[in-house]
Amino acid sequence: MSTPMTTERPAAARSAKADAGTVMPAGPEAGALDRHAWLTEAAYYRAQARGFAAGRELDDWLEAEKALEAARGPATENAPA
Repeated sequence: MSTPMTTERPAAARSAKADAGTVMPAGPEAGALDRHAWLTEAAYYRAQARGFAAGRELDDWLEAEKALEAARGPATENAPA
């Protein structure tokens, strides 16, 4: 039995849409695919907020990256492996 598809956005995407309380899981569950999916949705919502005007796509992506890094906190260089 399969699960029906919904149009509900992940919590992180809803946060990006509101641009408040950005949440991204930390640790192994925050893999590259999760990060890319989060950034894709966050950049989309930024483009939507500015009316999808052409020529700012890279800015949307870079701002989404900044929001993600700010939400995750500072990286520690001496973190245990």
